[in-house]
Amino acid sequence: MSADGRRILEAVEGVRAFLRRRLGAVAGLRVLAVTLVAMGLAPWLANASGWSPGSPLPLLLVVGLAAFALASVWWWRRQSGRWGGETSVTRHMDKATNQLEGSVQGSLELARALPPGTSELLRGEAISRVGRQLGGDPARLAGDLGEQVGQRVRRGARILVAALPIVVLTALVAPERSLNAWRGLLRPVAVMAEARMPPVTVGPGTIQVSRGAVVDVEIEALLRDQVSLHWEMTGQVVQSRPVPLVDGRGSGALPPVTAEVRYWVEAPDGGRSPVHTLTPVDPLFVSTFSVTVTYPPYTGLGSEEFRNEVPALLLPAGSHLRLQGQGSRGIGSGDIVSDAGEPVVTLDVTGDRFSAGWVPRRSGTYRWAFTDVAGSDAAVLPQVLEIQVLPDALPSIDIVAPGPDTLLPISLRQPLVLNTADDYGLSRIEVVATRVSVFGEASEPQTLRIELGGTQAAVARPILDVSQWGVTPGDTIRYFARAVDNHPSGQVTRTAEYVLRVPQTRELERAAQEELDRAADRVEDLAQQAAQAAEEARDLQRRSEQARDGNQSGRPGDEAEFEEREEIRQALEQQTQLLSAVDSLQRELDQLRDALGDAGLADPELRDQLEQLQDLLGQMDPQEGAEEAEEAQEQLGEMDAREMEELLAQMAEDQEQLRQRLE
Repeated sequence: MSADGRRILEAVEGVRAFLRRRLGAVAGLRVLAVTLVAMGLAPWLANASGWSPGSPLPLLLVVGLAAFALASVWWWRRQSGRWGGETSVTRHMDKATNQLEGSVQGSLELARALPPGTSELLRGEAISRVGRQLGGDPARLAGDLGEQVGQRVRRGARILVAALPIVVLTALVAPERSLNAWRGLLRPVAVMAEARMPPVTVGPGTIQVSRGAVVDVEIEALLRDQVSLHWEMTGQVVQSRPVPLVDGRGSGALPPVTAEVRYWVEAPDGGRSPVHTLTPVDPLFVSTFSVTVTYPPYTGLGSEEFRNEVPALLLPAGSHLRLQGQGSRGIGSGDIVSDAGEPVVTLDVTGDRFSAGWVPRRSGTYRWAFTDVAGSDAAVLPQVLEIQVLPDALPSIDIVAPGPDTLLPISLRQPLVLNTADDYGLSRIEVVATRVSVFGEASEPQTLRIELGGTQAAVARPILDVSQWGVTPGDTIRYFARAVDNHPSGQVTRTAEYVLRVPQTRELERAAQEELDRAADRVEDLAQQAAQAAEEARDLQRRSEQARDGNQSGRPGDEAEFEEREEIRQALEQQTQLLSAVDSLQRELDQLRDALGDAGLADPELRDQLEQLQDLLGQMDPQEGAEEAEEAQEQLGEMDAREMEELLAQMAEDQEQLRQRLE
């Protein structure tokens, strides 16, 4: 090969060597930058005293760095072959020396071998012409290719410069920590082979505490004799104190918590607990609440609601309390506690609200108990609940009339007077009667029920009618009354047993005669009342005529007419009452007749007297007369003076006829 040919070959190889060196620099800068980044992160991945025993992180970092270095070598070799190939280099050299494309490659091939048929003189001249252009620095001959590789070198240098401050700052901020971590990187296998120490823990963890509280911490760091407790209060520097351990356990106290505090524990071997936070909160106040009382349905009482102030409660047994309220902040737990200190109700807590339902079973004083989410007692509590549970009292009932041992009336219908009461309400009263024959045989009890619908007190006047029981003289009726209140269980109170005796025949006859005598006396009384009413009607008629003719009273006409109408209205009401008395007497005589028949009394004299009285009253129709009197009262306001005079005349005539019939 000629001297010019060797010059061309040396120039091409020089450019290729230049590119390999620049690409190697790129790979080295990258490996160095990644190493610096790893060195900057290592102190923060490790503990203050170095890597934790048995930690695989140092080995992982070293293996990662070695893998990256090998990858960089592989990349350098690959890029050197692609960018430093002879064809690529000679093409960029043509551009860099302003020669025709392919001049360098062609001259290089001519210098290596002369093609057949080629002139030796012409080959030497061509090689000499190209060789003269290839003198100088390889960086210049590399042209654009050298510039591209140079850009990569500069980019790698910038990355290295950016990573270097990370290591410098880490070393300045935590020099001891950095040295301990870097030593571990130099012996990663030894770090991983060290025995792993038990973890370090500290309690009570991340919680809320009352503002100003002194918090005791419990530390567990087995296989250690001492640890350091660190804390950082907002706005202050980190502080620490050593804590000796006994059997790997110890305790310490943090300063009063007036602001948020971060605390943790570190061991000499690099062990470290998680970082916990103490958040100060104001004391819990529970003063907003309500108590809704729902009384049992049987009491008939409506619900009541008390807010923030609750008086002493008198509760019927079975009353339901609905408790609701809100605290000043989150509530951890809530209870209602008896005066014996036992929780009787656990409140349902959601955030800062609470609620519960409660049916008190015993009287007593009950207090509220609340804690916040940190377990501290509430500073302000609702007032205590003073509760008196009132059991539902039994109803009361008495038979006011008749007496305990009485003769049954001849009508065989005994009026009763019952007095009953209950504290909350009565459902019903019942009269239970049994017929006992003269031979001592008892019939099935018969029950007379009277519904009371929840009234608290009542006076009942039922009729015990035994007229259809087939009683005979000498029989007895044994009866008692009982009251049932409206409590769900239906509490019952009964009276003592009373006795009604069916009269003997002579007693019946004597009672019947007395009834007839009283009826005759009433007929005479009614006759006198009718005569007096007739006289009053005639007198009223006369005064009406005088007032109409001459207005002798001297009073204004309207006033006199009003008073006259009122007097007539009163006379009509008196007539109606008289007719009602006659009708009542007729019914009593009918009942007496039926009673004589039921009792089997056949005394002719009694029956004749009874028939005479019935015949006397049977000639009258008191119901029709009462209806006419009521109709006249309704039309009185529309009558003129003459019509009122006619009404008075008719009233006087009717009263006179009634008197004559009764006499």
